[in-house]
Formats: sequence, C-alpha cells, structure tokens
Amino acid sequence: MVIAGLASFIMLPINLKYLGKEVYGISILATSFLTMFQFLSFGLSPTLLRFFSNAINKDDKTEIENIASTSIFILGGLGCLGAIIFLVSYPNFLSFYEIPKTYHLSLFILFLVMAFGFWETFYLIPFYALIQGSNRFDSASLNRIIAVLLRVSMLYCGYKILTPSLLVIALALLTESIFRLCFVQLLAFRLHGKRAFFQFKNLSLRMIPALFSFSLLTLIDSTCYSAAYQIPILIIGKVMDKEMVAAFYPAILFSSFFSSIIRMAVIPFVPLASKNAIQQGGNSLGKWSIWIGELVAFVAICLSMIVIISLKELIPIWIDDESLAWTSRTIVVLTVGAVIAAIQGVNYNLALGASTIVPCAVSRIVVVILTSMGTFLGTTFWNWSILQVAFCIAIVFVTRTVVLDYIYSRLFRYRFLHYIWNVYGKTTLIAIPFIILGLWLKSHLPFQLSMIGIIVYDGVFALSYLIISWVFVLNKELKMAISDVIPFKKYFIKR
Repeated sequence: MVIAGLASFIMLPINLKYLGKEVYGISILATSFLTMFQFLSFGLSPTLLRFFSNAINKDDKTEIENIASTSIFILGGLGCLGAIIFLVSYPNFLSFYEIPKTYHLSLFILFLVMAFGFWETFYLIPFYALIQGSNRFDSASLNRIIAVLLRVSMLYCGYKILTPSLLVIALALLTESIFRLCFVQLLAFRLHGKRAFFQFKNLSLRMIPALFSFSLLTLIDSTCYSAAYQIPILIIGKVMDKEMVAAFYPAILFSSFFSSIIRMAVIPFVPLASKNAIQQGGNSLGKWSIWIGELVAFVAICLSMIVIISLKELIPIWIDDESLAWTSRTIVVLTVGAVIAAIQGVNYNLALGASTIVPCAVSRIVVVILTSMGTFLGTTFWNWSILQVAFCIAIVFVTRTVVLDYIYSRLFRYRFLHYIWNVYGKTTLIAIPFIILGLWLKSHLPFQLSMIGIIVYDGVFALSYLIISWVFVLNKELKMAISDVIPFKKYFIKR
C-alpha cells in the first residue's frame, strides 16, 4: 500500500497532464466503483495471516496445506464472482455517471483489465498471507515495489509513445497483474513447496466455518475502511461533478498513503502477538500497546507536521496546476485526521494476533454510516465544499480512535489516561512549537522554495522533531528495548 501510494504521488500530476481532469476523474470513479466489491474477500486476508502464523509457529505442515488449499479455492471463486458482477454493472456505470460515448470502448477495455486484476488480487491473498506469516515481509514488499515500478514505467512510456487514454492505464494494470501473479506464486513455492498451492485432497470443509467466523470481523473492518473513503468520492462524483472528484482525490491519496505507512509498519506484530498469546497468555499486550503506540505516534505526528507546514507550497509544484492549489487545506484536514486515526492500528494488529477485533469492526460500520450520510446530506442539501466533507470525515475518524483506545484499555489492561497522554499528548505538545516555527519562518523567507528546497526544509524540521522526541520524551524502557536492534545505541541511550 505504501509503495502503491508513492507511485500514485508520482503519477497523479502526470495523469492529470496527459489525460485531463475529466478522463482522469472517470478512471478514479471506475477504481472507486471496483473497490466497493472488495467486501467479497470476506476479510480473509488478515484472517489468513493469523491462521498461517499460528500454523507456522506450531510447525503444523498439514494445517498449512489445508489452509492454503481451502482459502485458494474460496478466494479464487469469490474473485471470479466479483469480476463478473463488475463487468455486468458496466452499462449501469455508464448511465449513472453519464459517461460520454467517446470513452465507452476504451472504458470497457479498462473494465475488462480491472476485472482480471480483481480476480488476480483475490487469488493471491492466500499466497501473500503465507509469505507474511512466514515473516518474509521483505520479500512481499519487494514484489510490490517491482510491480508498482513496472506499472508506473508502463504508464509513463505509454503516455509518451502512444496516445494518452484509458487504454494506456489498462495496459499498465494488465502488465502489473501478470507480473504479480508469476512472482508471488514462485516465492510461495520456494518457501513451502507444493503445500502453498491448491490440491483437491487438502480441501478442508471443516475449516470453512472457522475461517468465515473470524473473517466476518476482518471483512467488516477492511471493507468499511475502504468504503469510508470511496463512498464520499462516489457521492461527490454524482452530486458535484467529475472535476470535483479529481480535486478531492489528492486528499484521499495523501491521507490513505500516510495512514498506510503506519498501518503496514505494525502488521509484523500480528505473528508476534499470536506467539505471545500462545506462549505467555498475552501478558505483554498492554505494555506493547503503549510502547508501540507511542513510537508510532511520533512518526504519525511528524508526518502530519510536514503536511501542515509545506503542503500549500507543494501542491502547485507537485501537480503543476494552479487551479488545484486551493485543495491544500482539504488535504491537510483529511490527512491529519486519517494519520491520527491510523495510530489505532497498533491495537488492531495486536488484537488480530491475540485478542478480539469486534470493537474495531463495529466502530467501522458506524464510521461508514456517519461519513456517507454526512457527505450526502452536506453536498446535497447544505452546499458543502470538499473542505467541509474532509472535516466531517476527519472528525469521525478521530472520534472512533479515542473510543477504541478506551475499549482496548479494558482488554489489554492499560490505563486509558496514561495511554492518551503518552501516545497523543506528548507527541502533539512537542509538535506544536515546530509547526508554529515552521510556518512563521516560511512566511518570512525572501524567496520561494523549490521542490528540493521544500524537501530539505521539511527534512530539517522532521529530523529535529524526531531527535528531540527520542532524547527527551520517549520512555527510557522503550528506548532500551529498541536499542537491542539499533547499532548506534551507545550514542543515544544512557544505560
């Protein structure tokens, strides 16, 4: 997700330049529409990570075979079903969003490629879960990096060599899907041999209820996470226009990218939490929640600080379109809200490995209802701008986070106020002076910063914030634990 986010940052101004706002807006609507079918995965991705982690920790090869064959059978079929439904919905998509006839053929080809990519994504879910459950996050990340770089290269070359259109996007997506399909299966085979692949004799009907009973919760959480972003886009596309979709998309891109950095960074704690639950009864979860939450919060607030300080100057340089410079406040609001909310990912992943994610799943439903209704009512009856939509979404996100912090304080047995202070209070108080100083200095500079200048300027503030936080704020016991894997610990930690 992080690598895909970086690619989106690079390609957004290029797509706008070559495709224009209307065509690019159509491609975003098609992507958002397809995302709504993700519920067909039934949340099996994190479920399989948990199941594979448990089986690998127990060294149960038969269980691994049963999980792999059963999940591939289920998800391959569900992916095929979703692809068919998506294609059948094509005429309705054209009429609902009033797509001009000029784009009908190229959009249909894009739909075909996206449908194949949808199936391929579902089919590969068990393979990714098996690789990550084997603690090979590095290999899984390398695959994603290469696949995304391939897609970006195909897009750029296609725009330069061919006529810029939706067909170029289709070609790039198809190339990425085929590469991923080959690479991931090969990697899974190298790790677990034939056990990683579907074998009819290993299909376990008794495992299906166990997978779905747990996956219902992860289904709700993952589907609603996407819906909280995608439904407002679809509403904006219908109530406002396609150009407003293109204007709101940078806010979605920034917020989902930065929150994805945090969400992906804490996924490795799923197998660790599972191991702790098996071997120690989950005694360390409360301490881990505060420690990891505090560390993640400093990174999250640092990212938010950079967005607040420099985004206004960065947008015209990045997108190269002065007409979208006004969207900077929308991006800041939604990004800060999403990043603060993503800190809760620590508790989610600890609970995924060793406890219950019922509170996360239920609260996600509430979030989707509130953000969808807020966006619809605001844009339809109260003439909301996209900035007001962003405020609505951000407030709902942050409120959910605080509620979940309290609920998990009861489950993991940590003090709620102690957690709030350490994770959110200290990090925010340190960041406020940096934000004020950064904005003040920038407003008094006698010259305009270039892209490189903005990166250096932000880097200085970010590094200063992290160093001061590390030396003066972070818990000493936490720093001692981190120092075990930091080679230069003697320079930063006093024993």
